[in-house]
Amino acid sequence: MKQSVERALANLKVFNAWRDRKRATAQKKVDDVMMKLEFTTHLRLTLPAGDEYVIAEQLPQSLQAIGAYDPDWFRKQLEVLADSLDD
Repeated sequence: MKQSVERALANLKVFNAWRDRKRATAQKKVDDVMMKLEFTTHLRLTLPAGDEYVIAEQLPQSLQAIGAYDPDWFRKQLEVLADSLDD
């Protein structure tokens, strides 16, 4: 019985390591594609944080990004993202 439990725990450890590597690889791939597609800058997805930022100073750029939003561009970018994740 003890050997079965030890074997099960060892298998679980191997599975968790595999899963975490697979997730980390997938997350890196998504991050790389997102940077190439410039979602963060084009859509201003990065929120100002910390004491050095004054939100009111960021408002004109944020409003400009909202006004320039193009759903067709966004849809195409999502297609590129989906295609790259299929590889």
